[in-house]
Amino acid sequence: MKGFKTVSLKELESMVSSDVREASAAVFARDGNGMDAEPGGCISKYHNQPTHRGDIRFASKREAARYDVLMRLAGSGTITELRLQPSFTLTESYITPSGERIRALRYVADFSYVQNGQIVVEDPKGHETQEFINKRKLFMEKYPMVELRVLKGKV
Repeated sequence: MKGFKTVSLKELESMVSSDVREASAAVFARDGNGMDAEPGGCISKYHNQPTHRGDIRFASKREAARYDVLMRLAGSGTITELRLQPSFTLTESYITPSGERIRALRYVADFSYVQNGQIVVEDPKGHETQEFINKRKLFMEKYPMVELRVLKGKV
């Protein structure tokens, strides 16, 4: 191939300046492949960065930032009954005629609270998966009295 040359690792190292080697070593020291990883070495599929607020672990910076805002609103009395990770049953479990047990389908939101007498469920999202879109449709059908807010945008 024209413009293609095979070189040994030793030759390659001699071609690269020391500052590039140091920067490269720092990047690859994070988890071995240059990508940010969660504690434990797993790389998030959607590149979210787990964040902590005290003893509470949030799946993303977006979720943690929203928690901070909701805590201020709860402190001022604007919202009440703030809950983290509320679970909603979308379909009940059942047993098929052949005896197979089908588990219940649940939607776990990030937050729920009451604002002006209205129950609000919030889910900060960077990316809406097909699974979330399907669960949102079932949620809106089963819980029409609850307002579902999907928050998008920058943190």
